[in-house]
Amino acid sequence: MRCGEVEEAAEALDVPCDVLSPCALGPVVTHKTLDSFKCGAIAGAANNQLEHPSLARALADAGILYAPDYVINAGGLINVEDELHGYDRERAHARAAAIGDRLRSVFARSRAAGIPPAAAADALAEERIRTAKRSFS
Repeated sequence: MRCGEVEEAAEALDVPCDVLSPCALGPVVTHKTLDSFKCGAIAGAANNQLEHPSLARALADAGILYAPDYVINAGGLINVEDELHGYDRERAHARAAAIGDRLRSVFARSRAAGIPPAAAADALAEERIRTAKRSFS
């Protein structure tokens, strides 16, 4: 497979590649598909890529880096949220461009704590929710 080559869905999961990018299709990571993956990372534009949260640990144990779906797919929501403040394309794009930095933070926390990236992303999200709640109290 060459860089950026598209495969049929039924055959894509077991194609050796650096990054598997399941898009608009979930759940792709299931107990049945787990042993099929021959990739270094899963980072796709689909929600609910994991059939069950326990599969995040299974991916980590298999040496597959998983980019949590709600982190990597935040661009659309960021764009819509910006509309609430009088849409500014440059501002929305700048905020969406920070997704890469957020992923790096998730991966760094994951490594430091010895937890899967999905658990690290959840912890970061929970911290942000607690902070937001305090600001409204």
